[in-house]
Amino acid sequence: MRTSIIAVVGFVFLAVMFSAIFYIQLALITIGVLVSFPIILGFLWGGHHTRRFWISGNARPQPEDPSGSHKPVSVQIEGRRFLLASVPPRLDFVVSCRNLQVLGAVAFVAVGAVSIPLVSGFALERLELDSPRFLMFYCLCFLIGLLIIPGWIWLTESSLIRTPGITLAEVHARSRGGLGTKWISYGFTDPQGGHHGGSGMDFGGPEGDHLKVVLCNPLNPGLNKLSCRLLFHRVTWAEEDV
Repeated sequence: MRTSIIAVVGFVFLAVMFSAIFYIQLALITIGVLVSFPIILGFLWGGHHTRRFWISGNARPQPEDPSGSHKPVSVQIEGRRFLLASVPPRLDFVVSCRNLQVLGAVAFVAVGAVSIPLVSGFALERLELDSPRFLMFYCLCFLIGLLIIPGWIWLTESSLIRTPGITLAEVHARSRGGLGTKWISYGFTDPQGGHHGGSGMDFGGPEGDHLKVVLCNPLNPGLNKLSCRLLFHRVTWAEEDV
């Protein structure tokens, strides 16, 4: 990250912290804007649009049997199984939205939080640290700050869909985490021959896949999302979306 950007972010952070001492309502407005901005920008980038794309079946990685005892004769891709000798030359998919009601609720709460100090007339009123209003705005800052996470997830996904590098990733392993969460590890090769991958929480999708669709930034393939790790989008076969 450039030094100038770090300096600007640091200055803004210090300004917000200083204003929060007696003008914490201004900090609440700032946090509300930080929640709303990525949601709005994601929609401007067309993150809500349904998009069709295809992947060459000949460019798929060769799946391996985890036990190493024999080479599999079939492969499962996004819930659909093919014999290795009969994988179509073109795999057509659709990426569409899901959980938009959650995103709408996040935006509604953020706008409401910004409106409270503005409509009530407390936006420029100095608040004492031991006053009930200060405590109320302090709690709202903490709660609204948590909503930054889904907003930036939406923006990240919208960015990847806007200029996608699309390929197939090989599923390496699946495991269970705390609170019943599912985790998945994967790897893929970008068009330039670089190897990438990682692991993350599985938000749902077909079980038993050997290969899954992965979206990545063509200029930075390390920034990528596996289809089952998309929170606000889903990848399906084109015929299933008709």
